[in-house]
Amino acid sequence: MSDGRRMRLAFGVPLDQFPSGPLSRTARVGLGAGLFVLGFAFYFVQGGLLNNDQFDRISRARQIARYGEFPFRDFFDPGYFMALFSSAALQRLLGDNLLGEVLLDSTCMALGGVLIFFLSRRISGSWALAFIVTVVAVLSMPHYYDYDKCLFYPLGVALCWRYVERPTLASLLALALGTVASGLFRYDSGVYIACAAAVAIAAADTGGVAPRLRQVGTFVLAVTVLALPFLLFVQLTAGISESFRQVAVYAKGEGGPYALEAPPFSFPGSAAFEPPRAPLIRWAPGVNQVTRGELEMRYGLLDGLRDGGRTWTYRMEDPLPATIRALVGDPSVEDTHFIDRQRFVLNPPAEPIRERLGRSALVRWWTVDNADTLFYFLVVALHVWSAFVLVLSYANGRPGDRNQRARLSSLVVMCLVVDVFLFRGYYQVRFGAFGPTAVLAAWALRASGPFPARSPGSADSATRRELTGGRVVGLVSLGVVIVLAVLSLSTVSNWGRSLDVISTTRTTDFATRFAELATPRDDLNGLFSYARDCTQPSDRILATWFVPELYFFSERAFAGGMVVFFGGHWSDLPDQRRIRERLMMQSVPITIIRTGSYDDFQRDYPLVDEYLRLNYRLAGETSFGNPDVRQDAYRVLVHKDRVPTRIDPRWSMPCF
Repeated sequence: MSDGRRMRLAFGVPLDQFPSGPLSRTARVGLGAGLFVLGFAFYFVQGGLLNNDQFDRISRARQIARYGEFPFRDFFDPGYFMALFSSAALQRLLGDNLLGEVLLDSTCMALGGVLIFFLSRRISGSWALAFIVTVVAVLSMPHYYDYDKCLFYPLGVALCWRYVERPTLASLLALALGTVASGLFRYDSGVYIACAAAVAIAAADTGGVAPRLRQVGTFVLAVTVLALPFLLFVQLTAGISESFRQVAVYAKGEGGPYALEAPPFSFPGSAAFEPPRAPLIRWAPGVNQVTRGELEMRYGLLDGLRDGGRTWTYRMEDPLPATIRALVGDPSVEDTHFIDRQRFVLNPPAEPIRERLGRSALVRWWTVDNADTLFYFLVVALHVWSAFVLVLSYANGRPGDRNQRARLSSLVVMCLVVDVFLFRGYYQVRFGAFGPTAVLAAWALRASGPFPARSPGSADSATRRELTGGRVVGLVSLGVVIVLAVLSLSTVSNWGRSLDVISTTRTTDFATRFAELATPRDDLNGLFSYARDCTQPSDRILATWFVPELYFFSERAFAGGMVVFFGGHWSDLPDQRRIRERLMMQSVPITIIRTGSYDDFQRDYPLVDEYLRLNYRLAGETSFGNPDVRQDAYRVLVHKDRVPTRIDPRWSMPCF
């Protein structure tokens, strides 16, 4: 590559216009289709990963599909307009099930993976790097409800690059359309892509300041015109001002002031050096769960694990001879093992090296939270370093590097704004927005790592092959960073679980996957069945905590316009009055309270709580068969004006 096409910075980082691949258009389409099929299959077989956060949208969408209600007007909504209507359309088309949701999620996420692959190839010039970062991005396992981020963030980058390479009216309109579409699925996504688009327009080779300003004006006008049908619909239903207010209130309650807060590391204390598990105790036949708990507290028995039947293993908090003597002589203890009954000391078995390593401070420090914190700092370092390189490239660049700088500018800005406004200190639940960072990592590796941009036969080719001391140190440091990043990401994303699902899935298992999608969580199945069997299809249900899946699996509508009560969202007095007014007009025979979070509900929604106390009476408390909660974990309130038709024999609760 000639000097005219290479810009080398003072510290040796190239910012190159990497060559395009030799593949034909047909070959690229075929490769993209193959990658899409693989990505779709991967995400689809993971369909059981739908979590209750996603039902926050699914249940709202069901409210649209089954009851003809609209967001903002009939229920509060944070601004996921098209996400709700897309899910509602699939529910109307495919029935009251989750198949359409998983198909939508898997399709969008697979398309996002294809875009990451080709964007990485475009900016790095390396098929190998493109494949590696795409696999890593796919295995990061974003939550299914982030499917729109998986698709629209890489798509926004791709549309920015298309405009940079061809600054025509058509490419500008395509960029505006992508911005509007992403904003309709999630309001803030449109803002992030608009920021990247503004930078791409400013950095593209379109002449002086005046042409760029005209292009910016055209972009803003196009975005406004394309958004008009949505704005008109909202105005005719809820009103634009009301919808914007609901979005703003939710954003304020969800995020608070936008400030980067570095997540802390948590270091293990003395627990890292705990003795191995030793006492093996077989409790007497009459010892129940309550009695066993009291005995464990009395003798300082920690971290109990059942070893079959009535036998348990423990660690002892304070293994003094007197304590062990009392334990051995307790009539509730039928037998013990790994205890020296002559000296009354622990006599643990020889501990395998693997278990000793597992109790070491270093291994115990490697928790999911610490891995997430480390990965966050590595990604922030990548973004800051890339921005620094970009600034220097503008100061020292050559005209031939203009398009590459413009592409990198839009990519870096996209990563930075997502960092500031979305990630905000943690990545663990935000991997749906990881696409642009994966593309940036491909460029960074090619620019500074073991994949240097070389042109065979060029004058500096031999020089770049020389492994000087500084280059060896740099490559070793880069290798350590890569290893830490992969270890962190694999820990946070639980690659083992994803790969295990793949390895155990056969083609014939797809029918089973369909059935699993319609199966609710075992611990809440009793709650769902009670709500479904003991209310009429026209009734609504009110639950005072975050349990949005209740309405989907019970096949009932949520009441008061609130699918969930959490975080104080829409808890201002005017909104509480609106919730109360809706409850007065709706048929809500039962309200279900989770006792563990009821204090938060009373604090955040006092007017709604007052309405419940005045109009409902306590029917009873139950666990609804949930083995992980107390017997009084849920309170069932029934409306004072409704007369029960029967009593549910399972939970002794009234039915209507």
